[in-house]
Amino acid sequence: MASDACVINSLTTYVLEKPPSCIEFLPLDNDFCVIGTYYLDTGDGQECPREPGQETNAAQSRSGSLILFNVNKTKPFVVQSLHTSYAVLDLHFSSNKPNVLAVATSIGTICLFTVDVASQQDLKLKEVSIIDIARPSILVLSLVWCPSKYEDGRLAASLSDGSIVILDCDDMQHSRYQEQCHTLEVWSMAFLPAFDGRSQILLSGGDDSVIRANLVNWRPHDSSGSCGIIDKNLILPNQKIHSAGVTAILPLTATAATAATDSGLQITVTGSYDEYIRVLTVPKSSSTSRWSVLAEKRLYGGVWRLKLIRSWSSQCSDNFSVLASCMHVGVRILTITNSKDDGWTIKESAKFEEHKSMNYASDARSEPSGGNTQDCLVVSTSFYDRKLCIWKYTSC
Repeated sequence: MASDACVINSLTTYVLEKPPSCIEFLPLDNDFCVIGTYYLDTGDGQECPREPGQETNAAQSRSGSLILFNVNKTKPFVVQSLHTSYAVLDLHFSSNKPNVLAVATSIGTICLFTVDVASQQDLKLKEVSIIDIARPSILVLSLVWCPSKYEDGRLAASLSDGSIVILDCDDMQHSRYQEQCHTLEVWSMAFLPAFDGRSQILLSGGDDSVIRANLVNWRPHDSSGSCGIIDKNLILPNQKIHSAGVTAILPLTATAATAATDSGLQITVTGSYDEYIRVLTVPKSSSTSRWSVLAEKRLYGGVWRLKLIRSWSSQCSDNFSVLASCMHVGVRILTITNSKDDGWTIKESAKFEEHKSMNYASDARSEPSGGNTQDCLVVSTSFYDRKLCIWKYTSC
């Protein structure tokens, strides 16, 4: 379908050794990013890439790597490459300890790494902990750190068997709580502050096409037993408003003022295999409200990941610039607006189409700019051809 979005060209490209599955800029030095890769050994002496989350037979094994990468706009290069005995499915730096990196693996573990950024010349990833959370046959599909400073070191991990594990990484015993939340793979998660102001809502999206909101009651760090529990009495309705798996969840409420939003509703954006991006309201309780779709737009590719680039408010609207990794159609930059006059709208502002295979991993950083424009540098990748592209987007 025709679009008035501008088409962006790459500044430079690079071919990686293995297929990239996830990527994130270093919070403490965004001249660098970490890339996770995913590779499948078929057992017949041949290696081939495999889509993240797909099943393998007994003769097949997954491997991967963690790549510390210098994002130089003219000549990017690999600083460090750590080959791993597992495939990497997701990775995220802690918001409270930005030198700590959590890595989701294909063998039922979470691996913690640290990055020393005292000197760019000596920048290195260092493994500090391996935490077993499931059987080796279970894949850890996604991770999300709890954003609250009071819950430092706690994260949620989603698994290929449909369950979610809540974990305290700072506890020597790695106390945890596990709940079966979906009937199929759990692809995505996100935390929201609960309406009571004391707990957290954990949103989860599964291959069962369900988005579910779970109320997490945290326990003190020094308490015995699990670090947190999901209150089954306050699980919000798990409506099937998506026609395929829910692959991405991006809350907007905590990132910008919501002056144009009625009644202080929690707002989240979802992506799905059904190729749609949707703006949803999160129900306040299981008895008083239901999920509501405020806006939706078809992007013509499965929406695998969403990343907030920036947010800003004007007298009449709240605005969000969002980076979308759209699998077989490449990368899109969307402007999501909540206007007092027009309500919620989704506009396709830019697209990057140089990727010729599945785009799973993209990230963006802010760039210095003059005047009233806002620049961001984007690193995007494609899976089967192992291509990494660096490009710039300028918004008004």
